[in-house]
Amino acid sequence: MREAENIPGKEAVEPFRKLFPFKSRYLDVGKGRLHYVDEGKGPVLLLMHACPMWSFSFRRIIAEFSRRYRVIAVDQMGFGLSDKPENCDYRLEAHIDNLEKLVEELDLKNLVLIMQGRGATIGIAFAIHHPNLIRGFVVFNSMAFSDYSLPLRLQLCRVWWLGAKLVLGLNFFSRDLKKLGPEIA
Repeated sequence: MREAENIPGKEAVEPFRKLFPFKSRYLDVGKGRLHYVDEGKGPVLLLMHACPMWSFSFRRIIAEFSRRYRVIAVDQMGFGLSDKPENCDYRLEAHIDNLEKLVEELDLKNLVLIMQGRGATIGIAFAIHHPNLIRGFVVFNSMAFSDYSLPLRLQLCRVWWLGAKLVLGLNFFSRDLKKLGPEIA
């Protein structure tokens, strides 16, 4: 674990620092560095963002709740200020492994997971593997999987050679977000 140093893309984030004034921290997870913020003291709230968002989307929650809680917001590998290595494993299982490494490194217990979108899929899987570490959770704007058939655009991303090209190369998920305004991006 280490604090921010030379961050690729850091210059793109600087204009947002007034809105996101939190100290950047990093954990080396093998093929890259996982970015997270760790603010406040008290019971732990662990925030997991939706795809294609990053911890910036939780900035108001971090500011408000860090007055009474220890709030940790992680950027999944490939998002936000986390590294975006080309040859990284971006499957769900890899994101769960990264979360496990972070929780272990920070020695977190009695967690309340606050999760949105794909972050909830990762967080719920983590909770199933580690129920003894979970005190509770809040899930919003998300889905769970069972017999549900994934939409075609998500199925295409599961193809190992195509998924990264669609998401990283063609900006497949976020290309239309700019139309919604700066609050989303």
